[in-house]
Amino acid sequence: MADILLQMISSESSLVQSVAEVVQSISGLQFKSVPTYANAGRSLRDPIPAVIIAHLQEPADAQRIASLIQETTTLAKRVVTLVIVDGNQPEQTLAMLRHGVAECLERPLNLRRLAYLLDVHTLRLRHGAGHAQPESRRAQH
Repeated sequence: MADILLQMISSESSLVQSVAEVVQSISGLQFKSVPTYANAGRSLRDPIPAVIIAHLQEPADAQRIASLIQETTTLAKRVVTLVIVDGNQPEQTLAMLRHGVAECLERPLNLRRLAYLLDVHTLRLRHGAGHAQPESRRAQH
């Protein structure tokens, strides 16, 4: 069985390195990082990541993340989106959750929590259950 792809969007190399180490500690996961949201949109289709970890670095990133989530709804499989925010930003966290983000993580990043969330969100995929279809696709079948 092929490894499950996780794609991270961040230009901050130390954060990317920390997340990469967490991902590599979980069997069956593959890590890919891109520095910008433009790069992320272009690389969504081949292969489609199971999880996107987006770093919200500036206010404009919130709309970029919302657009990316909207784009993932058109894909053939469900994509889980986790967002890392710099510090305690309750309004932005709430806005991200309303857009469909599975979880918002604050910095400083709790790496154990990140590992737990990745484990939970990829468990079925890593153990052969396949990709879940988005709710809108299930209703059509």
